[in-house]
Amino acid sequence: MADNSQRPRPPPNRRRDKVQLSCAPCRHRKLRCDRQHPCGACSRRGLTSSCNYATTTASSTPDSQRSVAPRQPTNLHGRISELESLVVTLMKGQSLPTPPGTKSPRSSSPSVADAMSEIPRPKKPQDEAASPADPGTLKLRESGTSYVQNGHWEAILTKIRGLKEDLITDSTGPTGSHLFYGPNRHATRDEILAAVPPRPVVDRLMALHFDSYMITPYLIHRKKFLREYETFWEDPSATSIAWIGLMFSMLYIAAQLQTFTIDVTDGQAESLKAEYFTMKDAFREKAVQCLILARYTTGGPYILETLITVLTGEFVLLKDSASDGWLLISMILHLAMRMGYHRDPDHFPGISPFEGEMRRRIWTTILQLDLALSLEMGLPRSATDTHIDTKLPRNLRDCDFEEDTTEMPPPRPETEWTPILPLIAKGRLISALGLICDVNTDISPPSYDEVIKYYVQS
Repeated sequence: MADNSQRPRPPPNRRRDKVQLSCAPCRHRKLRCDRQHPCGACSRRGLTSSCNYATTTASSTPDSQRSVAPRQPTNLHGRISELESLVVTLMKGQSLPTPPGTKSPRSSSPSVADAMSEIPRPKKPQDEAASPADPGTLKLRESGTSYVQNGHWEAILTKIRGLKEDLITDSTGPTGSHLFYGPNRHATRDEILAAVPPRPVVDRLMALHFDSYMITPYLIHRKKFLREYETFWEDPSATSIAWIGLMFSMLYIAAQLQTFTIDVTDGQAESLKAEYFTMKDAFREKAVQCLILARYTTGGPYILETLITVLTGEFVLLKDSASDGWLLISMILHLAMRMGYHRDPDHFPGISPFEGEMRRRIWTTILQLDLALSLEMGLPRSATDTHIDTKLPRNLRDCDFEEDTTEMPPPRPETEWTPILPLIAKGRLISALGLICDVNTDISPPSYDEVIKYYVQS
């Protein structure tokens, strides 16, 4: 037999993969990338956190081996699929292809046992208690039962398919609240600040948020926020991480709203929409990371505002899983009760008139969301009237009171529209709709007389 090393090199059987030098956003939009970290195009668009490059690793395999060796799957599912094909081939009695230049067919093709040993198998309780002698597989069918010995190819193939189903089930990522299912990577303060887009981008998105999102006046006093906004740009490192989370949650809403306003007749509509979707996801991730860094379960300034903004973005605009929204608003409501929002601020002299009015707005918003999501789910609401005495907010504009206001002005007449007037109207409906929700979810159906009584009360 001639020496294998003297054989001419066989022609390559596939084209060599082109090395990807541009970042992922630039490749998607077909833009020129300067290959910086981040690149200039992503920096101008506020996509610094999404500017990622494909990683390439040099192979140490000689060309003569690389041209004839079968391409190995890079992920676990691919390796399992290849193993399944191998078993099917053996079951049919076909000979496996043998790479040239090898002395023995056995040395070139992996055995089923070797391939099975390389794949991590999900541990199950029955594996630990299994007996040394596996009894095999007994299949139950309408026509009767059939037994397959453990070492038979069909039994091995059945186990491979079961493993494949287990891995697919385990790897399927659930959709829902980013607080529940989002990436658990904790970011540092420096990483979060580095992800803030340039100010022109933030200014434009903030203007869109205030002009388009009607729930904002319920949570944020515009004049106070704009003062804090200017302070942030003067010294970002001195700003509360919870406030930065609030800003990211507002950017998240604005990027979402931007996707609804893109002109579909524009030739670049698809690329613009993809860009804003990328920004939206990045902003939501940073808002959640800020909440975690601020230890949001302990409460504090801007925490409830950020949580509500993230909630409305996920479950009002995106229409995600209502069950997650119901759980999240329940958590927000109980956190607000822990912070005393369910009691009217007039009971506590230490709360300023400005802060008391904003607390009434936020609490009424929470009650509204709690009732809406509870009715959608057909489940009991978290708030009950017996524990609450917080009054409705006043019909005032943000220009009517400031942080240093010592006495609140009288409310404007309800014939005069203000951004808070819809919240006041919904707050009055909460008592009636909440009673209906309580009756519908009661385990004991009410009598006719009780229904009439509730009707009169509402």
